Amino acid sequence: MRNSIVTKELRQGSSEILATLVGKLCYRSLELIPEDPAIKKLLGAARARDFLGMISSAESLETQSYSSALDRGVKTQLSAVVKKYPFTSDEAPGFDPEGTAWKKFLAAEHRCKRVNQRSALLRYGVGFPYGEFISIMKGYIRRVIGRSPDYAKIYDHCDWGPGANVGVSGDRTNFARKFLARPWTVTPLALSYCTRALWSNDQLRILTLMGEGPFVSYDWEKFQSLVRQRVRLVTSNNICFVPKTFKTNRSIASEPLLNGYLQKGVDLYLRERLAHVGIDLRDQEQNQLMARKGSLGGFNPYATLDLSSASDSLSIGICKTLLPPDWFEFLNSIRSHQYKYRGQVLTYHKFVSMGNGFCFPLQTLVFAAVCYASSVINQQPVDFRVYGDDIIVRQSLALQVIEVLKYLGFVTNSDKTHVVGPFRESCGADWHCGQDVRPVYVDFRIDTNIDLYKIHNSFLRSEACMGISSHVRDWLREICPPELRLVRPYHGNADAAFTVAKDVAMSSKFVVWDRRTWAWAWKEVSFTPIRDKLVCLDPTLCNELEYLAVLRGSSSRAPLTVRRKTRARLRRKSYWGVDGDKPYTPATESRGETP
Repeated sequence: MRNSIVTKELRQGSSEILATLVGKLCYRSLELIPEDPAIKKLLGAARARDFLGMISSAESLETQSYSSALDRGVKTQLSAVVKKYPFTSDEAPGFDPEGTAWKKFLAAEHRCKRVNQRSALLRYGVGFPYGEFISIMKGYIRRVIGRSPDYAKIYDHCDWGPGANVGVSGDRTNFARKFLARPWTVTPLALSYCTRALWSNDQLRILTLMGEGPFVSYDWEKFQSLVRQRVRLVTSNNICFVPKTFKTNRSIASEPLLNGYLQKGVDLYLRERLAHVGIDLRDQEQNQLMARKGSLGGFNPYATLDLSSASDSLSIGICKTLLPPDWFEFLNSIRSHQYKYRGQVLTYHKFVSMGNGFCFPLQTLVFAAVCYASSVINQQPVDFRVYGDDIIVRQSLALQVIEVLKYLGFVTNSDKTHVVGPFRESCGADWHCGQDVRPVYVDFRIDTNIDLYKIHNSFLRSEACMGISSHVRDWLREICPPELRLVRPYHGNADAAFTVAKDVAMSSKFVVWDRRTWAWAWKEVSFTPIRDKLVCLDPTLCNELEYLAVLRGSSSRAPLTVRRKTRARLRRKSYWGVDGDKPYTPATESRGETP
């Protein structure tokens, strides 16, 4: 079916729906926490459609001290619905998210500049209060990644990610678009490394050397010449800002094309090396479970630390001090030394920015080294977890780790750092005395039935969310256009249909009992990626690129697709044969309980 049939705009405006949603949540919250003045204030603002008042009330709810898991769960949920919602300038005047983010970016740059100046003195032994600490950190990093890069393994891992690069932006940023780009952008210092990385990939080497005839010449000098003919030397990446909250955006950089290809190889290699010392960046569950243990208290529990603008605070001087010389020279050569914003080109004081391919594992390595050194110096067991800037250490070490991080130029986010008390959060999990109190965030406009499905099903993530949202979910189904009020009795894609109890599903015209399979069948929205029709003069080359995309893990039916665009249609689905679908059993609601 066409998108216009499967998705439909709602009669009410997005912010009108949000205000009603907040009001209904407030009414339910006042049943659980009677006569709470902060909740009453938010309710009054929602009923008056005072969006600035809603924002102010949501902030006050988030900064309170909570007496129990119920108190925290209810109030943080009310705050979370408003906190990240993208209000327009007409709805919430006076906020400048990009301007605020730009000021924050410059503040981080200034902090990195000061740390670089201090780091220059370290090499001369001046003003160095953490000599033993830094020495242990350097030893740990050297043990994890080695004294020199393993170029062969790094080149084997090189690849292009799905995001934008300098010269390849918009929705068509798949692998083939990047290979066919004219020209390839690259920084001068990275060119020789990138040429070797491309040569190491058999398919890319053949495709680059492919001539008009059936034969391919494996000539290194010819390959170098062809690469240099295609490249354009640039000195900077491109800075832009993406939404984070209603108050501020988040900075992100688009790297030059070949730099991004090589940085991906470093990223995967560093992840492998970190996994050898027990830090698996593919799995957040261990961090989440450790945070839960910390919320249970006891002797010397785990503390969770979070940093503000962590990726923007990793300075050049600190990396030069901590990394082995060969590693620093290599990573310094393949990073962007300058950035462009609104036509202005400036020089970085930080080593990497968000968007750099190896930013995440590198900052993980540095923070892990801090935790390791703290454990060794204090003669305590090495017992910590790091996932990006989510850090978990024992309570007895937390203050020292915070102090050292501050010396290295990192600022602890006091709102998300928890050393004492019954609450811990890490990697998307929030725990209060061992109970899951993670709220549901609404960080998108509520314009179509698809958005209603998403909000409705998000409230099923935990018993706490289900307990506060039962009436809200009934209302979300009511305001959905009747012809698209799709329901199903099993969990699945959150954007596809409303997940409801079996008795509710059986009363819907969209759910039937299939006598052929003896299972429930229903209708839901199915999303299919849109195939990217390449404009390529050589059909053979296009076929080779599609084949290579399949080898890289893409679907064989649509290996090259358009980013952020899908084709929606209705399909009939049955429980039998559906991988990962689980029956929805609202046990908590049937008892009328809340945690």
